[in-house]
Amino acid sequence: MGTVLFEARDLAFCYPAATERVFSGASLRLYAGDKTALMGDNGSGKTTLLRLIAGELEPDHGAITRPAGVFLLKQEDTASGGLSALEWLAGDWEQGPQVLAQAAALGFNPKELDRPVESFSGGERKMLALMAGFLRRPPLYLLDEPTNYLDGAAMARLAAAVKSYKGACLVVSHDRAFLDACVDKVLELERKTLRAYSGNYSSYAAQKSAAFALAEKKKEKLEREITGLRQMERNYRDWGAAKEKEKKGAADKGFIGARAARLQKRSARAAERARQKIADLEREKPFIEKVRHARLPGSANVFLQADGLAKKAGGKALFSGLSFNLKAGSRLCVQGGNGTGKTTLLRVIAGELTPDEGRVTYTKSARLFYLPQFWREEPGILKGADYFPGESLQAGCTMLDHLGARGELLFCPLRNLSEGQRRKVALARFLVYGADIALLDEPTTHQDLRSIKVLEEALLTYQGVLLFITHDAEFRRTLNAESINLGG
Repeated sequence: MGTVLFEARDLAFCYPAATERVFSGASLRLYAGDKTALMGDNGSGKTTLLRLIAGELEPDHGAITRPAGVFLLKQEDTASGGLSALEWLAGDWEQGPQVLAQAAALGFNPKELDRPVESFSGGERKMLALMAGFLRRPPLYLLDEPTNYLDGAAMARLAAAVKSYKGACLVVSHDRAFLDACVDKVLELERKTLRAYSGNYSSYAAQKSAAFALAEKKKEKLEREITGLRQMERNYRDWGAAKEKEKKGAADKGFIGARAARLQKRSARAAERARQKIADLEREKPFIEKVRHARLPGSANVFLQADGLAKKAGGKALFSGLSFNLKAGSRLCVQGGNGTGKTTLLRVIAGELTPDEGRVTYTKSARLFYLPQFWREEPGILKGADYFPGESLQAGCTMLDHLGARGELLFCPLRNLSEGQRRKVALARFLVYGADIALLDEPTTHQDLRSIKVLEEALLTYQGVLLFITHDAEFRRTLNAESINLGG
């Protein structure tokens, strides 16, 4: 296995204002050169664990042994400022072959590095920040959701860079294809502790599936035993009650009464043994995560048509002559690199932007839902509960539970929630009310695998028109959608 690089034993941690621990009895060990994924539901403590490993937080209990060089790239970290990309990167490193080689590996032309950082797209600025981490060459590189907003080509280059990196990497990501391409171990945060799996994401998923099947069989067997024991306990109790009645009603208070008392005590002891056995079996029953499902409400017989759409931004043509005709049940994925106009196209169809040429038409009575890439404040909407008036509030809470979040989130100010939590609220709104036309811009970003699978299942039976953007290859493959490629 190699040299132990990082070790944590029996970790416990709780934030000062919280009432519940994030971890309890969690242990892990990372070896030099490991490429490990850290999995878990939103809110399970993945980012907190990365901060503990990096030394930004200290555990309430347990021991940590960490190497001298740990670098954490946070979700929000991107290149910024007025420097050129090369000046921004050069900080602690010699300007030369090392920077240029890393830039080429991550898809940058050396000449591009003379451009101001602010001139790069959001995805490109993220790649510059990732590059800065690789150039530091830390023994342990921690990457928190590094693939958010990266296009498919950038994700493939990042996976290759992680795979070939000489140090160890611990990666938080919910992109299944990306994890398959670059990790050889998986750590899962579940129920406040950690469990390790060997292999990439697909191997982990297969192991989880097999373990789930075994746990289900064991649970069913134990529940059958418990049902039998409960019947036995009731029989003993009823028999004991009958003997107690026989004892009290016996004409001969001697022999018959004494025998009835002995039998009544014997039945009471047998009933108690049955109850104890039931308690033991209940404790032995494996924990099985509830399987959650969502089904979108039915949609009208609608159409969405684009005729000769064209749009420029900053003097650059994003798309032109773009046409398509979608009917109820159609699924269309808009593909292309960062900056090719995918989000602009969805905003044009949603009516937020006017095309330079062409037009968009759809069924007049159609209900349209638009999930933007980033949350925006809406007039009159302060909390998620404002989307779910009256009796629909319970449906909203239930759907949030299906998406792996607590219903209480609906009562928190939206501006105080994380981007992932706000997107869960938006997805819950879509899944509760449905829509005839759905425009989804990166719906899997900031979402854990439970949420993604619930959304996939709902969209597979969706009868409306679906137009979406995603760089999640597995999500795209599962939905089996047609595609158009911008900038290709």
